[in-house]
Order: sequence, then structure tokens, then C-alpha cells
Amino acid sequence: MVFDTDVLAALGRVVVDAAGLETALAVFAGERLALDARDTMGRPGMALKAARRALHDVEAEFKPAYEAAFCEAESLLLRRHEFIHAIWSDASEDNLSGITVIHMRTFRKVDVSVQILDTFSQSLRDCRSKVIRLLAAEINHRPVTDVIL
Repeated sequence: MVFDTDVLAALGRVVVDAAGLETALAVFAGERLALDARDTMGRPGMALKAARRALHDVEAEFKPAYEAAFCEAESLLLRRHEFIHAIWSDASEDNLSGITVIHMRTFRKVDVSVQILDTFSQSLRDCRSKVIRLLAAEINHRPVTDVIL
């Protein structure tokens, strides 16, 4: 099977950007729970769970913004599995057109293109940025209204 290198590069960006989002969640949790961020990166889903546990210590004005960001992060991190943990086949080997991607748990066909993957990567980066901006504003005692969400 030979896949288009542009699609593979876009898939790689999804992997890197998902790890970046998980790192931001781990840093948030580490800051709140006095953990080394690496302690929450050991297992899939651990950073998000730790970040949610750490919400108890968040200033009241920031809590709704963090909750929304964590809900978005959960949705994005779940969706990345549609691309990363999937069965990929090159339909052109069967004289059909394009790549077929089937999610391994749901067996649902997933549409994949460079544009879809890059748009998704941008969403991962935007969510990561949101978590970092919220944490920076809180640490620097700036109001949540200063954070562009």
C-alpha cells in the first residue's frame, strides 16, 4: 500500500497537534495538582482526567471557560481516534478511487483528505492555545474577559 505523502504528512500533524493539546492539559493539571506534567502523560486520556480533577482549585470566574475548553478538548481528542486508530486502505489498488478509512471500534467510514486533516489539526491547536491563554491569564491575575476565546 502506498499512500499520498501529503495525506500522511497531514496525519502526522494531527498526531503532533493532539499531543500538544494533551501537553497543555497536563501542564494545567500539573500547575494545579503539584504534579510534573510528564506524570499525567503516561496513559491516553490521563491528561484530560487530571485537568478535570484540578478544576476544583480554579477561580470561580475561570471555571466555566475551563470547563468549555476541556469539553472541546475531549471531543477533539476522541475524534482524532477516527483518523489515528483506523484501518487505512488504498482503494486504488482495487481500481477504485481514493483512500478508505474505517474507524476500528465503530466500523464507520471516515472521510479523509489533506484539507479535512489540516482543518482538524487547526482545531486541536486552537483548543491548546485556549487552555494556555486561560492558564496564563489566571496565573497573571488578569480577568477571564481578557482572554480571547
